[in-house]
Amino acid sequence: GDRNKGRLREMPPQEVGCGVTIGQLLEWIEGPLSRRWQSCGGGFGSSDRPLSAAAAITALTVGGLAAGTMSVSDGGQSFVRDLLRFLLEPFAAELQMQPRDAQELLQVVRKDVRALQFAPEEFRRDKELIFAACGTHVSALQFAAHDLRGDQDFILSLIALDCWALRYATDNLRRDSSFVMLAIGRNGNALQFAVEELRNDLQVVSAAFQQNSTSLQFAGREALLKLLRDKGWALRFASDKHRRDPEVVLAAICQDLWALQYADEDLRSEPGFMLRLVRKQGQALRYASAELRGDIQVALAAIGSEPSARQHVAAELWDDRQFVAESIVRYNLSLSFVGRSLRSDPEIVLAAVDNDICDLDFAAEELWLDQVFVERLAARHGQALKLAPAKFKGQRSFVMTVASYPGAVVSLMTEELWGDRELVLRIVQHDGRLLVSASPELQRDREVVLAAVTQNGFALRHVAPEFRADPEVVTAAAIQDGWALQFADLKLWEDRGFAMRMVCQNGWALQFA
Repeated sequence: GDRNKGRLREMPPQEVGCGVTIGQLLEWIEGPLSRRWQSCGGGFGSSDRPLSAAAAITALTVGGLAAGTMSVSDGGQSFVRDLLRFLLEPFAAELQMQPRDAQELLQVVRKDVRALQFAPEEFRRDKELIFAACGTHVSALQFAAHDLRGDQDFILSLIALDCWALRYATDNLRRDSSFVMLAIGRNGNALQFAVEELRNDLQVVSAAFQQNSTSLQFAGREALLKLLRDKGWALRFASDKHRRDPEVVLAAICQDLWALQYADEDLRSEPGFMLRLVRKQGQALRYASAELRGDIQVALAAIGSEPSARQHVAAELWDDRQFVAESIVRYNLSLSFVGRSLRSDPEIVLAAVDNDICDLDFAAEELWLDQVFVERLAARHGQALKLAPAKFKGQRSFVMTVASYPGAVVSLMTEELWGDRELVLRIVQHDGRLLVSASPELQRDREVVLAAVTQNGFALRHVAPEFRADPEVVTAAAIQDGWALQFADLKLWEDRGFAMRMVCQNGWALQFA
């Protein structure tokens, strides 16, 4: 209230965006600012009594800064100017307060390298000072003198410590291919700060990759494509952007399929891309997303390209009837890969057996109890009955079901069943030669014998002697196969009527007379 308003003038509002904390402000007041006022005999401190934070706060109030004004006649004017400078540019203000000594400057810079930009030119040309400052953070190099940032030897010494040094080198150095080659020889990751033209130079990129494989993430697309055509596996070190690039990924996997595992997951989940790929290289399915490995179209295309790709098909597809049926019909898929729920499907099993009869080993056991299935199986592959589970051997009801397919029924018969008249009669009606396996009693059963020779004349050789002299039996055999007469009893030829019938039937029959 006691102010002389004529001695005051309004200050324009200024935003303080430096991030200075209260603690830093008070430290500055009692440190550099206090020493400055002591050395120049300012009004707020003396040589024996340094400026305190409390006195400074009082000065702020008295000087009028809190009210948006400042005194123009007393010591508060200089104090407020110093305070404003610190709040707006803390590092510049602190350097102004500090003695012009490289070591003291380094202490300030180590707190925050940005302070170096306010240092005098002579300090920003000092190699030792700049090197030490870069030891705190290499970004200090950006505030060094231009000629120092263009000093090849100096920059190379920093790059050996931190590749980011190249970022703050002069543009001329970053464009110089010879210098960049030297730089990446010390640290391959310096490639990221070379100009775009050099990042697309295969020689430069290869040298960086050899020094540090992770540097490939900074390669240009053109150079990367060339390198991947020779080293597909290097896709592992490419940038995320390039691992999402279909052309880049294709270049890698054309050289090394396993590089696909390093492609971006979103790309490996893209149906169009993966479908084109698996049609050429089925094994690529291994690195497709889980969703696509369960896609019928993609999975079928992969198996069609490389049957071994089936091992990478999603497990749930092996229980999908459509997928399994198409795989069997189109690509001869083995029943061994099919889910258990479909191994009891008659159509699936029959389709698989059509490709390979041994696939019956993987069919569900309950299918053998399905008479319709067994009859269809036997009709298409009679020998397949040999693969029936052992438990069905000697089981009369089952054998009776397949008795009309004698080619395989033999393996299911037992000594007891060969003595079963009804069963044997049915069997020899379909293959008379099997009379040889019938029990001795049935080999003397006239009805059974007649059925056998009628079906196959050569069965005559296995009948009892009395039937070989039986005109009706021998005639039935000869009608079926004239060569069966070689097994007839010679006494039959003494019967002129029998001889005439045989000769009329087959003129060459006399050779057996």
